[in-house]
Amino acid sequence: MCINFRPFSGQPSCAYRGSRELADWLEAEVARRELNIRVERIVCMGHCAKGPNVKVTGGDFIHGADQQKLEVLLEQLAADSP
Repeated sequence: MCINFRPFSGQPSCAYRGSRELADWLEAEVARRELNIRVERIVCMGHCAKGPNVKVTGGDFIHGADQQKLEVLLEQLAADSP
């Protein structure tokens, strides 16, 4: 998950749109559900105008990530895990 913040630049950033708080929520949900998933906080994924951005290893980007979109992702990952 991108947590990049660009203070004073006037450019969009994921953290400005709440990605740090969203990453906290995601980490807590992964732990609560006891999923074998690692949430990695990244400085930039190059899609600042579409953030917050999440990238699943081997999968697609999730642009405009929010709790609702990540809830769906977690349900899919849980269903796919043994």
